[in-house]
Order: sequence, then structure tokens, then C-alpha cells
Amino acid sequence: MGDGSKNSALLFLLSAITLIVQAVISSLAFDDWMGAFVAGAFAFVMIMGMLMAYHGGLSAVMNTTTTRTPNYGTGTETVTTTYTDTGDRIQMTPCCGICGGIMIIVVLVMFGEGVSGSDIFLLAPGLVGAIFAFLAAIVFMIEYKGPWTGKAL
Repeated sequence: MGDGSKNSALLFLLSAITLIVQAVISSLAFDDWMGAFVAGAFAFVMIMGMLMAYHGGLSAVMNTTTTRTPNYGTGTETVTTTYTDTGDRIQMTPCCGICGGIMIIVVLVMFGEGVSGSDIFLLAPGLVGAIFAFLAAIVFMIEYKGPWTGKAL
């Protein structure tokens, strides 16, 4: 078994399954392939959250530096972005559940504006997926014994 939370991992898995169901409903009932794609993408995020929760691994903290250099005589500029590993590590699993759940609800609200009448109930699997994501984050925060931060070797 991993060093994380098995119960949280199971909740992330349930979230992913309900989001896959939402993707199928979006493609078949609504003929909305964009909605199906978004639900599938959120399901993939929940599967990543499941793996993070099960193993309890820490995520890298990156430093982002953006440099703007003017190109003389052309009126344009060159933008260079550099990502550097700071060596710090933090636990990001709860963020995956909470932020993922918020994003799912935002997308459901936007999509729900175009749905009329009783068809709104066809969005229920997405809402259930968001609730499972929130619960997975909360369960992880309760069960995880640490470390919450660390340094790269």
C-alpha cells in the first residue's frame, strides 16, 4: 500500500467514474462533444488525484521567470519564460480535489444555462463527481500523516 490515503484514492476513482458517465451522457443525450471532452479531461485529473492520494507523494515547487526583450527597430519584443525547480516539495493532493471540484461546478453552471427543463437532471453525474472530489480532498487531509512539505534530495 502507498503512504497516502486509500479511502481518498477510492473517492477520487468514484469521481472519475461519474465524470466518465457524464461524458457519455454529454455525447449521447446532448450531442455535445465539447462537454464530453471536458468531462473526460476532468476524469483524467481525478485519476491523477487518485494516484497522488494513494502514494502520498509530494509535488515540485517551480519558480517561473518571464523576461521581455525589445527587438529594436521592429517594435516587437521577445518573451522568454524559464521554469526552475526550487527544490521545495509540497503536498498538492487536497488542491487537486478542491480545485477540481470547483472547476467541475463552474463548467456545469455554464453548461446548465443552455439546458432546458427536465434535461438538467442529466448533469447530475457531473455534480456527483464534484462532490466526490471535494470529499476525497477532505478525507485525504484527515487521513494523511505527512510530510506536507519537504526538500528534493
